[in-house]
Amino acid sequence: MKDLGIGIIGTGFMGRSHAMAYAAAAGILPGVPRPRLVAVADVDEGAAARAAAQFGFARHTTDWRDLVSDPAIDAVAITTPNVLHREMALAAIAAGKHVHCEKPLAPTAADARVMTQAAEAAGVVTQVGFNYLKNPLLGLARDMVAAGELGTIHSFRAIHAEGFMADPDLPHAWRLDPSGGPGALGDIGSHAIALARFLLGPVDAVWADLETVISDRPVAAGARERKPVLVDDIARLALRFARGCRGTVEANWVATGRTMQLAFDIHGSRGALSFTQERFNELLFHRAGGDPRHAGYVRIEAGPQHEPYGQFCVAPGHQLGFNDLKTIEVADFLRAVAGGQRRGPDFREALAVQEVIDAALVSARERLMSAIANQPRGNVVCLGGDVHRHVVGSLRSDPDDWRTPIVASEFVTTSVSTRGLPDTATATAVFLADRLPRGRELGRGPQRRRLRRLAAGVGVDLGVEDEHVDVAPA
Repeated sequence: MKDLGIGIIGTGFMGRSHAMAYAAAAGILPGVPRPRLVAVADVDEGAAARAAAQFGFARHTTDWRDLVSDPAIDAVAITTPNVLHREMALAAIAAGKHVHCEKPLAPTAADARVMTQAAEAAGVVTQVGFNYLKNPLLGLARDMVAAGELGTIHSFRAIHAEGFMADPDLPHAWRLDPSGGPGALGDIGSHAIALARFLLGPVDAVWADLETVISDRPVAAGARERKPVLVDDIARLALRFARGCRGTVEANWVATGRTMQLAFDIHGSRGALSFTQERFNELLFHRAGGDPRHAGYVRIEAGPQHEPYGQFCVAPGHQLGFNDLKTIEVADFLRAVAGGQRRGPDFREALAVQEVIDAALVSARERLMSAIANQPRGNVVCLGGDVHRHVVGSLRSDPDDWRTPIVASEFVTTSVSTRGLPDTATATAVFLADRLPRGRELGRGPQRRRLRRLAAGVGVDLGVEDEHVDVAPA
């Protein structure tokens, strides 16, 4: 099996985790090509030199472009702030490298889509650092849901809460730069959204509320000058899954006292599951029915029967750790690069996560339920600005009440174009249909005339065909 040359960009927390995982993967897990640690890059030359010496990289550099262009490198791992991901990934892809990128993939879905399309066009393997999904017990949970052991899923609740940003005097830093995307929603909420999709499949609608708790922070440690915070500290999302069930997600990086509460509960007609990353070698399972005296959750403990746990330790109860999950992630990536199964999550999956994040931003801004583009149900019409305020507002009993999403099932579209409208009119996805099948037209009789009249009042013509609605200037 051919050795693979590895270059890592970044030497911080995640850069170190990647370096340890690449060094360990082939020695622990079967069928993994042996990586050669060719180069490590960091803007801080001292940090790059220390990482090279500690982990055994052949060389170090302060120029990531030098690393990406190195012909000895087959795959590039990107562990920098997410505002840099697009440029670095596109350069690596253009150089024919496989790319392992930390999450979130990019600040916006538009950036993530460009990266995904470039990688797919080039035929390179991609991996994104949602390493918590590599927990064998989460794989078991997904299998139990898929096998129907929980019955019909009624609800899902997830939270990712940590307190690392709870100190109001923590200095302003890259995580708070809005050019890198949202705050807690993107940084840790992406993990919870990825978890939701991993367990229950695509999300096709989201309602969101974003809150900035700490309005400003010092420009530097100990400084009296403070800088406004323009991203969220807490994000609260209500989700609708394409499978039909609903759920909630909270992302909170000012959760005082919490260190790693990535947790979920799934409730179904036949059973329930409960999990937290703070005890991630345990999965709680409740089976409905049976003797009520024995009712309650049973603790499933990780062990060799949950592969690949047994590759790390032959004894149950000895537990996996954070870096073991990263090692499993790296092993999956290296096997895929060598031509094996692509287990992901890849750029395409990370794009789907980013689409949920972007829809949540739209929802929070416009106070409306927001659709996820290209999801299986997709019965939405995209309006925005004065269009949604007049047209959709007129369909409510109280036009000024934006606390609950509108669901007007008499109106339906199955595909939408917004050519000619300003950006604000293409940004907001408003639900005018919830459950109607394809092929229904945009209402009948007075309903249809009313919506047309309202739209025309703000200069928009809603043209109707059998399975298509154009939204274009009148």
